[in-house]
Amino acid sequence: MIKKITTLFLSAVLAITAFSQNIKSGDIVITPGIGIGPLKLGMSESEAYNVLKGDITWMDYKEKMKVFKSYGDHFSIDSITQFVLGFDSCAAYNNKLPNGLPVFALYFSAHKLNYIMVTSYSAPKALIKKVVLKNGIRFYSSMAGCMAKMKTKYLAIRYDDYDGDHIYYKEGLEFT
Repeated sequence: MIKKITTLFLSAVLAITAFSQNIKSGDIVITPGIGIGPLKLGMSESEAYNVLKGDITWMDYKEKMKVFKSYGDHFSIDSITQFVLGFDSCAAYNNKLPNGLPVFALYFSAHKLNYIMVTSYSAPKALIKKVVLKNGIRFYSSMAGCMAKMKTKYLAIRYDDYDGDHIYYKEGLEFT
């Protein structure tokens, strides 16, 4: 059942001040279960690359597993959404994010995009201000505002002393 869930990952330092919650013209909208802007879940590797372009690094499942294991006991693979969903390959923008979308990584299963990692790290602030969930949550929204919109039906993942990872499986979202 979990593998049927498609997930978008909204990675942010959600520690956080409020922007306008309304979707505006020119915004980059994340629609859970669909995608972000022109990047859609279900796209092939070449379709996704044609949307993003840029300098991308590819890893297969085994290589990505080694990377996560190298972090030591900080993470449990059974709590990492992309491992729960399953994937065959991962494409990451390790050096520079693609132009126009703050996408850090893409995960594919059977050559279909099933997990998109959107990030505020290393993305221009002007671009980050344009990213909005369909329900109005933006990067840097207050945690209280996020909780009011998302409710409390999430799985909280803890590692070390960090407790800011909330997975909303039914909505297909993960906030860090």
